[in-house]
Amino acid sequence: MRPRRRTLAGLLAALAVSGGLVGAELSRGALHLGEAPPPRPCTEHTTLDGGSFDAKLQRIALDGLSRAACRLGTTRAKLALALDSPADRKRIAKGNDLNAVLRKSLIQAVDEQRKAGSLNGVEAFLAKQLIGRTPLSLVQRLLGGG
Repeated sequence: MRPRRRTLAGLLAALAVSGGLVGAELSRGALHLGEAPPPRPCTEHTTLDGGSFDAKLQRIALDGLSRAACRLGTTRAKLALALDSPADRKRIAKGNDLNAVLRKSLIQAVDEQRKAGSLNGVEAFLAKQLIGRTPLSLVQRLLGGG
């Protein structure tokens, strides 16, 4: 075999082998390697460490959003994104009163944090008062970032 043909044959063999290896890895699920599925809102709750006021608020907000998402049959991320737009809020609410779902879910999150010992009685009382009295448009802006 001439050197040029040998080089071409070696190159084709290397391409065939590497194509086979790529194909084998793809068939074993390489496209989804490293992807973390979003937490299922009805079964998994995010836990954040820390006893700071900020950490407590984040736990309540995340748990409340998870509970509301579960009630609405969606994910926490989709719910949070939908809070930015009136059309998206209506779509994700699916005929439910979104304000009532959010309030109930946030209050249950406060109760859960109280049971877990991360909120004392005064903090839980104040949080529930804020949730019950704060205009939901403000809560939606805070939770949705808009």
